Amino acid sequence: MTVPTGTRLLIDFGNSRLKWALSNPPEWRTGAILYRDRALAPLLETAFESFSGVREVWVSSVATPEMREMLATWCAERWAVPPRFIAAVAQSLGVHNGYRDPAQLGADRWAALVGARAISQAPLCIIDCGTAITIDGLSAVGEFVGGVILPGLVLQRGALAQGTAALGAPAGAALSCQARSTAEAIGAGTLIGIAGAIERIVAEHHEILGEPMLALLTGGDAAVFAPHLRFSFTEVPDLVLRGLERIATCQP
Repeated sequence: MTVPTGTRLLIDFGNSRLKWALSNPPEWRTGAILYRDRALAPLLETAFESFSGVREVWVSSVATPEMREMLATWCAERWAVPPRFIAAVAQSLGVHNGYRDPAQLGADRWAALVGARAISQAPLCIIDCGTAITIDGLSAVGEFVGGVILPGLVLQRGALAQGTAALGAPAGAALSCQARSTAEAIGAGTLIGIAGAIERIVAEHHEILGEPMLALLTGGDAAVFAPHLRFSFTEVPDLVLRGLERIATCQP
C-alpha cells in the first residue's frame, strides 16, 4: 500500500486486536490485526511493510506495558517516529471526564467519548464490545456520567471452560434458550446473557440521560452482538480511531 508523505497512523491497541487507520484527509483507510497469543513484531511487519511517509503515530492503548514498549520500539526503528500514547484528561474537546480520578479512565474509552461527541450533541450511550465490554453515558452537555465494564464473550466462555469440567467449547450456529447440547448451551447462554446485560444497562442510561438518546455500537465483537440487541443503535466500527484522530488533530 502506497502511503503519501505526511500521513498520520492511528492505532487502537486493544487486549487482543490492534486496529489502525491511515489519515491523510480526505483519505481514511482502516485495518486490524488479531494478535492474541501471537508475536506482535512479525504481524506489524506484515501489516505495515509497505507503509512509507508516516509522519506521526498516535496510539490509544489498553495493552500491557511490555506490548506498548514493543510497539514503540518497532515504530521508532521502522519510521524513526516515536508513537504518542494518549491518556484521559479532565476536560477536552467538548467532553468533561466525570471520573473521580480522570487519568484512571482507559484511553480507549476516552477516545470513544471524544469520537462520539463529534458525531452528535445529543445524549449518547457508547457500547464498545471487545475483550471487555464497556457501556458509557455522555450527556447532551458533554458530561461523561460514568459507565460499566463487564467481561466480553471470549472471557466469559473462557471462564466457563477453565472453571468447569468437560463442558467443551461453544459450537454451532444455534442460538436458543432451549439449546440441546452443552456446547450450544454455552454459546447461547453467554451470548444471550451479555446481550441482555447490555440492554439493561443501556435502558438505565436512557432513563438517566433522557430523550433523545443515541446509542453507538463499536468494538471487535460488535457484529456478533448487533443482531441480538433489541434497541435502536448506530454501528461505528472505527469510533475509537475517529476520536483518536480528533485528539491528534487538536494537539500541538
